[in-house]
Amino acid sequence: MVLFKKNMDLSQLMKVPLEARLVVLNTKFSRSNLVGTLHAHPFHEVGIVLNGRCDWRLPGNRRITVEAGEGVLMPPGQRHTERNRDLHPLRLAWIGFCPATGGDIPFLGREYANRCLHFGRNFADIRRLFERIEEESVHRGREGARERISLALTELVILIRRAAQGDSAESSVLAAGPEPRHSKSLAAAAEYLEGNCENTLKINQLARYHSLSHNHFIVLFSEKFGMTPMEYLQECRLKKARQYLSEPGRQIKEIAALCGFKDPARFNRWFKERTGQTPLRCARSLRQIQTHAGGVGMSQRTADF
Repeated sequence: MVLFKKNMDLSQLMKVPLEARLVVLNTKFSRSNLVGTLHAHPFHEVGIVLNGRCDWRLPGNRRITVEAGEGVLMPPGQRHTERNRDLHPLRLAWIGFCPATGGDIPFLGREYANRCLHFGRNFADIRRLFERIEEESVHRGREGARERISLALTELVILIRRAAQGDSAESSVLAAGPEPRHSKSLAAAAEYLEGNCENTLKINQLARYHSLSHNHFIVLFSEKFGMTPMEYLQECRLKKARQYLSEPGRQIKEIAALCGFKDPARFNRWFKERTGQTPLRCARSLRQIQTHAGGVGMSQRTADF
């Protein structure tokens, strides 16, 4: 049995291959919408808030409030559920993981679990790790996929430990966060970018709308979400593109327009630059995954890799 102790040497951690058991990205929930009933997993689950504010609820009326740019770690067997904290749309992402060797092996001490984790400037890295794990899970048959997933999960564990210890400069930046008077403006700006990502948007106009200078808006937005407004907009377009590509009957030309591209060829180039594959190939892979899952979609949080 391997136990990840607080003072575990990094070389020991690297010797334990990890695998993803649950991968759910960019799931959106509307007002006061329960994500699910109380449930538990036989593996660790890391949840992060991409936009909005969420309550992770535990037995005994315990509650952990997590905002955009933060996350929470649920240990194996911990019963929990999630609820939208506000009236605004909520976007979440989850990764479930365990040792590749299987078994009920403690990964992280209880001191890291059931608490709000402030990722700070590391949040951008957390998002990239989530996306890398999803990408390799979709193409888990190709060479090196399992190894890349394991490496990404190892890095994710390190960043969770840093956030839980609360001593890093990165964590303190977001823990302080933008000024309270700007928090609602930034959340509204993110929601606007997500809801209008198919349109031609100008960041300076969005900044002026919220009574902020262009540069100040970018700094505050980056501190809260771990990326610039333009990067956030591109991420929204990419997520929307993947969503449409997974739907049977959608044409590439139609999807390009829905994601803000008048020229399908430009959309193809843009998509391949960010994912390493064409939209058509991605669509085939996503639909094969859905067929293989037998109708149990990732949105139901049961994708097992």
